[in-house]
Amino acid sequence: MIPRKKKICKSCQKEDYIFSQGKCVRCAKNSYEKMAKVSDKGKESIKASKIYYQVQLDSNKIKNNGKVICEECNKEIKEPKGRNVSHIISAGANKALYLEPLNSFILCVSCHNRWEFEDRQAMNIYTEAMERKETLTRKYYERE
Repeated sequence: MIPRKKKICKSCQKEDYIFSQGKCVRCAKNSYEKMAKVSDKGKESIKASKIYYQVQLDSNKIKNNGKVICEECNKEIKEPKGRNVSHIISAGANKALYLEPLNSFILCVSCHNRWEFEDRQAMNIYTEAMERKETLTRKYYERE
């Protein structure tokens, strides 16, 4: 193991072991504790996401006689939240499609984890998801 050397901290100008961004432990810790302010645009985005999630959950509730049901395993979701809305095309892939109702499924936490981290092809909703993805691709990516 290579022994660590003390260097000059970029923030306090004292000689110490350097950690994050050329800063000592004390200075690095201080910079991490400060939370960045959310811009007005960011706040609007958060509000839109919350409204979108609630609309998705409410539409599922209407279809299923007042209960929110997982579209994969058909179990009732007792306390539905935004994390129960799972996307086919992620926000990282296309931010515009994130709020598209056709781009999502209502899944319980265990099915959501299967969709995100395990074998999607083994799931019951996979064929419908691929059909929706194809429809979204035609609608948003291909020129008419």
